[in-house]
Amino acid sequence: AVLSGSGISTGDAGGDTATEETTDDAAPIVLSTEGNNLNAYVGEEPFEKQTVIPTAADDPDGMDINGQLCFFPDDPHRLIAGEDTGQPERTPGWGIFEIEGDRVGDLSATRVGRLVPSYQDDPDNYGCGVLSDGRVVTTDLGNKVEGPPSGQLIIWFPPFDSSEVAFCKLDVGIGTAGQILVDDDDSILITSSLGRTPDRPSGVHRYSPPFPTGPTPE
Repeated sequence: AVLSGSGISTGDAGGDTATEETTDDAAPIVLSTEGNNLNAYVGEEPFEKQTVIPTAADDPDGMDINGQLCFFPDDPHRLIAGEDTGQPERTPGWGIFEIEGDRVGDLSATRVGRLVPSYQDDPDNYGCGVLSDGRVVTTDLGNKVEGPPSGQLIIWFPPFDSSEVAFCKLDVGIGTAGQILVDDDDSILITSSLGRTPDRPSGVHRYSPPFPTGPTPE
């Protein structure tokens, strides 16, 4: 994501870094999850850096941030990121953060909500995406080595201002589910790095709308 003089501009965000075009003459700001920190960099030399959210090990008020980064298209100050502070005693999930400030060195993040699914295997959060109407989709990796594929694609329903967010599961058999891309038609594309059956090979899986508009039994 990019924070410019007029605030955070919208655009594509994927992987564990996110960049966008600015709306003024300021350099783009690159956000990245590194070593469980959320870091921000000025996108031109000398690449000034700020740790926006430090790890819990480095700061008693910190959090452990990881995975893919996503912004809400209609609220570009609102960020989704993997957050697994305190695991295994505390179940990993995804934090919803409000980002304030528009320059590296002046940025801050406040967690306003948290997405916590039920996992089938070791809880390991990863991907995120936002549909055009504001529903959120996430992936967790599932079984990463042996046994049946158990990565999950989950859709979440607003509001997202609590830790009790409604969801339902669109798929529970992805072979190591990874990064998400939501295209212009709201199709969901997901990387799968471990195929185990002929009908579920590794590669990119596509899920086409319509999708549920409310929670259903798991």
